[in-house]
Amino acid sequence: MNDSSPESQIAAIENQAERLTTASGDGTMVWRRWAAKEPASARPVIFLHGGSGSWRHWIRNIEPLRRDRDVWAPDLPGFAESAAPPAPVNFAAVAKVVTAGIHKVMPAGQPLDLVGFSFGSHTIQYVAAELGTRIGTAVLVTAQMLGPMLAQPNQLLERWRDITDEAERVRILKRNLGSLMLAHEATMDPLALHIYATDVVRARIRPAKFINDRDFTMIERLPCKVAGIAGDLDPLGVPSPAAQGEALLKARPDARFRLIRNAGHWVSYEAPGEFNSTLRELLDTPQR
Repeated sequence: MNDSSPESQIAAIENQAERLTTASGDGTMVWRRWAAKEPASARPVIFLHGGSGSWRHWIRNIEPLRRDRDVWAPDLPGFAESAAPPAPVNFAAVAKVVTAGIHKVMPAGQPLDLVGFSFGSHTIQYVAAELGTRIGTAVLVTAQMLGPMLAQPNQLLERWRDITDEAERVRILKRNLGSLMLAHEATMDPLALHIYATDVVRARIRPAKFINDRDFTMIERLPCKVAGIAGDLDPLGVPSPAAQGEALLKARPDARFRLIRNAGHWVSYEAPGEFNSTLRELLDTPQR
């Protein structure tokens, strides 16, 4: 295995993390913690990944954020290495496992920030509602800010699970990566394809079955600060990512929203430089 392989790139980040587990259904939820490189002077931040993903959705964001923060990135219940939550499976069940895990892995009352991508952006709302004033800022990373999802991920994807020809399966997964996650062929590099292709096969819950059963008004009641980041080419932002941002600001006039140009759904991977600086601004700058 050479140093530029996807496996080596992932290992270089993962090997720096402390691994912990908490309860999830009949098994465990896996957490990873990267300690701040300098003495932590800001709140810890927890990153929650997107549907059918893993902690690796944040592969290009962990290092820049851990300069002065402890960074946590678990595998959500039902995805990657984490067991499914207890039935019935919905956002409340997923968030209950996550919240219980936070109580186990962090000191009591520890203030923290939450960053959620896509599926994770909906999950952090439930977690923030449960943890209340412990949460400083909740950042939603998605073009689907509020309301029912009119563009379902499954409507954009080609079936691959019943394909036995490996080459054809890889072709479909790469096609799906471009249809849903990344807007540009140039960013569909071997690392992105490896992360996507190995994560989707490990998903044990289907978000499409309950994605529109969530509480659409919860964002209005959260006691924490709220912010949103979206790529302007995200296909899930209907009628547009900019309009979704406007809806967020209407529901939460105190919120902040940042649109990153020329990036798709997986904006934290496709435009990591701008995403990381934007996220740091939203987390570090006091909200007026």
